Amino acid sequence: MTEDLTRYVDDPVGFVADVLGEAGMPYSKQIEMLEAVVEHRRVSVVGANGCGKDWAAARAVLWWIETRPDSKVVVTGPTQRQVEEIVWQEMREAFAVAEERLGGKMLASKYRIDEKRFAIGFSTNKACNIQGFHSPNLLVVVTEAHAMPQDQIDSIKRLHPNRLLLVGNAMTLEGEFYESHHSRRARYHRIKISAYDTPNFTGENGGVPGMITPEDAEELALDWSEDHPSYVAGVLAEFPNAQEDSLVGRDAVEHAMERWTDCHSERSERPLIVIPSGVKRSRGISRVRVPLRTNAP
Repeated sequence: MTEDLTRYVDDPVGFVADVLGEAGMPYSKQIEMLEAVVEHRRVSVVGANGCGKDWAAARAVLWWIETRPDSKVVVTGPTQRQVEEIVWQEMREAFAVAEERLGGKMLASKYRIDEKRFAIGFSTNKACNIQGFHSPNLLVVVTEAHAMPQDQIDSIKRLHPNRLLLVGNAMTLEGEFYESHHSRRARYHRIKISAYDTPNFTGENGGVPGMITPEDAEELALDWSEDHPSYVAGVLAEFPNAQEDSLVGRDAVEHAMERWTDCHSERSERPLIVIPSGVKRSRGISRVRVPLRTNAP
């Protein structure tokens, strides 16, 4: 007889520790992720490379399916490889040590308990393919969310998921994932996981093999410098002010726009300055309106 795990419906950390414990224990930031999915409808996690965010996302999938009747999970990402070899691989490892206590069957990119209760992982190049997955208990997990096209994110929203978990890196200056930490931040519970938050830096759990190490961070600092966008995103988990090929940082442009608004709030139209040919601009900024020189103080 399949074990009744509904007692963990609001306790993903207990589920991971008690049911999946032999596959490893979560550290504090992973615990924060798991608990956030209980409390918040939309959660966006930006993390350093190798910080264990997909480890937690995979275990959240198993917890959701095993503790809720008529539940479904959709796991998607930019490519099928990323879905199968990142999230699903983590799910397979957790399932392997707890199979006797779990009620589902693990397949290549599907975890099935019955016809109305399953998790499925896929990638698509058509937003219309992300339709039809309706359930009173629907969780959608987006891995590598920084690279997901906006039309696919919009299709996910039309599923009306009970919970939406975005997991990604600070490697873009546009799109839903970026905006979930900026202009749409009020709509998401946000979590940042820097390399300096992880066990190989803090000593928590005695360190974790395979996660980013201080030696890794030091090598990257030497390769790039600590203010290089790749270091800022990949180690500090912070969205860089400007990407590597940009001349003008987004912060500078936004600050100029705010100053113009303060000085000229009575005018309805802002002057448009066309960026000259050959000058590169920050990604995510399409038409940049900045103030013309005026006599205003």
